[in-house]
Amino acid sequence: MPTGYTSKLYDGEQSFEEFFWGCARGIGLLVMMRDEPLDEPIPEKFDASTHCRERADSYRRELAAIKKMTAKQCAERVEREYEEALAEHVKDIATLAKRTLRFQRMRERVEAWQPPLPDYAQFKKFMLGQLDTETAHLVPEIRRSSEPPRRGKMRRSRA
Repeated sequence: MPTGYTSKLYDGEQSFEEFFWGCARGIGLLVMMRDEPLDEPIPEKFDASTHCRERADSYRRELAAIKKMTAKQCAERVEREYEEALAEHVKDIATLAKRTLRFQRMRERVEAWQPPLPDYAQFKKFMLGQLDTETAHLVPEIRRSSEPPRRGKMRRSRA
């Protein structure tokens, strides 16, 4: 069964160059074309992304606005952002607690499940492995969420 990269060769002739560039897209060498069809012609030149320049401009505007603020306005902004961060922190902890509980309950259900046939024992191990893998990803999130935000710092805009 051919893959997306070998299907043209499977069905007929394909040059090394066509095969090379098709594979290059698959591993990210042509990341700018990742959403394009494999037979889309490769342009001679890619236009540079404006993302970094737009972010820098946004930060410059924010810095200019901060420089115009009074000490009282800065203190009010810091306090407002702290309160927002604290509320977000509490929400994140609740979300993680619910998520962790869902995974624990599902693990208990899978462990309690008795496979109807011996062949299903591997499937049970697979399900447990999936849950364990995801639970392992939750641990760093839980550690990060256990640290409450600190008071007294302005946060960068999320532009």
